[in-house]
Amino acid sequence: MKKLFLLLLIFSFSMNLLAQKTFEISLSTQVIDIQNPAFYIEKVVDNRAQKEHIGIVKKGFFNTRRPANLANGFQNSLKAFYQSVIPRGSYQRPITIKIKQLQIEETIELTTEYAVVSFEADYYYKNKLLFSDQQQGKLSGIDVTGMHAKNIRLALQESLKDFAESDWLQKVNNESKMAELNKPNDDSSQNRSDDIVVNNKADTAGTSDNQGANKIVSEHTSLEEQAQDNGETRNILAFGYQIGGYALVGVNYEIRVHDYFGVHFGGGLAGLTGGVKIHTNPSRDSFFFNLSVKDGGFGAIETAGVEFGGRWVFKDGARFGLHYQIGVAGIISITDEMEEAMYGDKSAPDASLVMGIGFSW
Repeated sequence: MKKLFLLLLIFSFSMNLLAQKTFEISLSTQVIDIQNPAFYIEKVVDNRAQKEHIGIVKKGFFNTRRPANLANGFQNSLKAFYQSVIPRGSYQRPITIKIKQLQIEETIELTTEYAVVSFEADYYYKNKLLFSDQQQGKLSGIDVTGMHAKNIRLALQESLKDFAESDWLQKVNNESKMAELNKPNDDSSQNRSDDIVVNNKADTAGTSDNQGANKIVSEHTSLEEQAQDNGETRNILAFGYQIGGYALVGVNYEIRVHDYFGVHFGGGLAGLTGGVKIHTNPSRDSFFFNLSVKDGGFGAIETAGVEFGGRWVFKDGARFGLHYQIGVAGIISITDEMEEAMYGDKSAPDASLVMGIGFSW
């Protein structure tokens, strides 16, 4: 058993060394509720001083350091996010957002890790600066690598909220009125009168917007709700050795009922299992503690124990990956035949090492 476990550790370490060097972060798309939005993001400009990556993450069990970037490119990924958050309407002003900083990092304090994001941007209408904003975000967990996407989304949404609540629309309307007053005198009096009336109406609408019509009324949804909105699931199906009970080959299915909890059950050749998994963060691929009851030989041996495990996906953002877990289990009952087969002339110990290895998606 010890030799097998050592070989598995060497295999896992080797796969980590062969893994891709860049950690890609995908920003899931969803629409947030903004009352009467008077703008949409038409263009994203990358004005960062350092454009090679957006930070360093510590990936996997060995905390391998990798540079991180947004999937599909920095500007393309952000533009797709903004377009999904605030769909374009015919009456909305086109806004250009110039990103001066989008930086992530992972810090450790005692036994807790923190995912940190820093965001800074300027909002423009045509060539006029309307608003400058800075955001700082911080999420905690035992392993926070999978939480960066959520942290970035929250910072971007908070920045949009601050912009919507600013006096940007009044600045746009004031500039429109000044341009109207500076029009050449050959315009007809009737046309100028009509335009001023239109501008006055727009100004009134802008004042109303500035009093709160642009406020975001929805709170940030949990990762579980976001996954449901995107047609995704965090349920996990695993297959492999010692998975699904004391089974040579078995399957196990986990139903994620909460960001941090899941229930699971499984079976195989020949055994059964069931229990609860406690996750270290809301990510689908987070580490977990497995509290379970296991059966081998359909009644020949029964145990209750706890295991620590996780998933190592072969490609960031994918579902398929290596599944592993290891822990200690106490023997509830064992038949004489199973005791003799497993331990020979010795009595069964009160507790023993348990583990499982395989694949999951």
